[in-house]
Amino acid sequence: KSDNVTHPHPHQGPNCGIVPINFTDRMLDGNNKNTLRDYIPNEYEVPPKTKNASDDGEIIMHGLGLVALRDVKDEELFYDYRMSPDAEAKGKGGNEYPSWYHVWDQDAINSRWDVDE
Repeated sequence: KSDNVTHPHPHQGPNCGIVPINFTDRMLDGNNKNTLRDYIPNEYEVPPKTKNASDDGEIIMHGLGLVALRDVKDEELFYDYRMSPDAEAKGKGGNEYPSWYHVWDQDAINSRWDVDE
């Protein structure tokens, strides 16, 4: 049993997706201050100076949340990594992806990395 979320196999789609999370100073106010901060694994060398109208306070850390795309019970979690193709390697006759990786959703790759097929 793995503690990681892996890229799906060629004939099995992802069962998880991600959502962006902005951890704000208000999320750490009050009773949560000593407990919630423990779950934010990073710290910025220079904190971002970004405020967003949809955020409730000053952003102290950007993160990602993993969400199930369907009911999941007693099974491995899979997330489409949507890796960036290595155009330089492909141009030299090499492989644009690692040997273990396969493209699950070509449209998502094209959109995310501005790739022409």
